Amino acid sequence: NDHTDTVLTLNLRINLSMKFMEDEKLQLLTQNLTNQTVGINRIVNGRIECFSCKRGQNDKKASYKLKEKYAEEDANMEQQSVRLITDLILTLNASFPDYDFSSVSPSQFQRIGNPNLALSNINNYLAEFASYNKTTFLPNLWKAINEVINLAECEVYEYKGEIVSRGNLLWEFHYFFSNKSLKRIVFFSCNQTHVSIQNGEFDTLEEEDSDIEAYDMDIVED
Repeated sequence: NDHTDTVLTLNLRINLSMKFMEDEKLQLLTQNLTNQTVGINRIVNGRIECFSCKRGQNDKKASYKLKEKYAEEDANMEQQSVRLITDLILTLNASFPDYDFSSVSPSQFQRIGNPNLALSNINNYLAEFASYNKTTFLPNLWKAINEVINLAECEVYEYKGEIVSRGNLLWEFHYFFSNKSLKRIVFFSCNQTHVSIQNGEFDTLEEEDSDIEAYDMDIVED
C-alpha cells in the first residue's frame, strides 16, 4: 500500500549508504577544492572521498531492498550489474546525505571504457583552478588518489545526472573509480558556479587561457 511504499522509501533514504574511509590526503584535497574562487566571481566546489564496499548486516538488508527494486525494473539485468549500480547509488547517498538517490535510473551511470579519458576530462575541468595553485596540484591529486585506489586496477563510471540544480551552474562532473579487488570506491565530484548577477541575469565570461598543461597519467597494467 501507499504507507508501506512511503516507509520503504524513507528507510532506503536513511539506511542506504557506504562506509566512509578516512584518508588525510583526500581530505586535504577536498578542503582545497571547497569554496575556491577561480577567475572573476566563479566558485569551485569538489570532494574526493573513499568508501568501502564491505557492508554490515544492516547495510546488507537495506541494499537488498534496492537490488530487488532494480531487478524488478529490468529482469534482464545481470546480478553483477545490479550489485554495481547499488554500490554507486550507495556512494551517492553517502556523499550527499541531504539528497535521495534511491530512484536513480541505471541508465544515468555510464562506464568509461578508457579510464584515461576520465582523467583527461577531469584535468581539463580543473586546469584553470590548478593554474591559480601550485603546478604540482594535479600530479599530487592523482598520486593521492592512486595510493588509495590503484588506478591501474579500476573501472571508471560517470553519473550523468544533475546534482547541483542551480541556474548559475557552469559545469559539474561525478566520477567513480571502482576497485573490485580492494572492495572500495573513490568518488570524485566537482562543480563550478557563477556568483555574480547583473540585471537579473548571470554574467557570462570568456574562458581564460590556462598556463598549465593538463596532467596526463597513463594507466598501465603491470
